[in-house]
Amino acid sequence: MTDFPDEFLWRMAIVSLVPALLMLAGHYFPIPSLTGRPMPLLVRYAVGVSGIIAGFALVAPLWATLLLLMAAAGAGAATALAYLVDHHIALYRRVLEQDFANETVHKLRTQADSE
Repeated sequence: MTDFPDEFLWRMAIVSLVPALLMLAGHYFPIPSLTGRPMPLLVRYAVGVSGIIAGFALVAPLWATLLLLMAAAGAGAATALAYLVDHHIALYRRVLEQDFANETVHKLRTQADSE
């Protein structure tokens, strides 16, 4: 067997079980029936990461929890920024496609009028 102290084994159990239970609760909690729409993706990410941090915070010292929280905040900010950039790129593409469609219709009408 291992030479881990019992306290360490209990901490390992808490760190793994608390987030698992929170993930299951979050998965089956009826958010859409309460709000009328599904939870946005970034909010789902934040809830999941918060569940992981909660399990860790129960057994870790405060300084370690704060380090994990800062790492999660940095990763969350980068994820949100990536989604924002992707959203703006998609909007720009739609504008370009609409401009191209309008220009094509204008050319076709001009050709039809000249014939």
